[in-house]
Amino acid sequence: MTNHLDTLTLYPSKRKLLGLLLVSVLFAIGGWWLVGENPWMGYLTIFFFGLGALVFAFQLMLNNSFLRVDPDGLLISHFGRTSVIPWHDIERFSVIKIRSTGFTASKMVGITYADGHASGSSGLKQANVALTGSEGSLPDTYGMRAEALVDLLNERLRTVRVKSGLDD
Repeated sequence: MTNHLDTLTLYPSKRKLLGLLLVSVLFAIGGWWLVGENPWMGYLTIFFFGLGALVFAFQLMLNNSFLRVDPDGLLISHFGRTSVIPWHDIERFSVIKIRSTGFTASKMVGITYADGHASGSSGLKQANVALTGSEGSLPDTYGMRAEALVDLLNERLRTVRVKSGLDD
């Protein structure tokens, strides 16, 4: 069912991607200095952060990651892989806090699916719920704070439900 809502397309923050690229390059360079003292650790550092630098550089150049919010649901494109989640498959959105040694390291947007949503592995959904409290998540916050994106998506979800007669 198509409702009369504007389509909104959000992209990952270029500033964040540039920052991650810079950090990855600096750590890869640091790996070269480490090779003299500990070759195994130095090469591992170069490989890991060099690979990260490549991923962030490609993401910046290709610009193929986005979130499209339209009257039918969400279209998520991440590294060229596209998935669609219709509104009727979504119960709600929430903020997931990723914790590291007692403090919040980052925040993501979690998705709780509606009853009857059959996509994906139920074992994976159960593991996600045990770890984060949500069955799924978005791969990025698209240049927004997680809380602001959750508010935006929940408002769109409410609007679609009201227009389609699913909510009172």
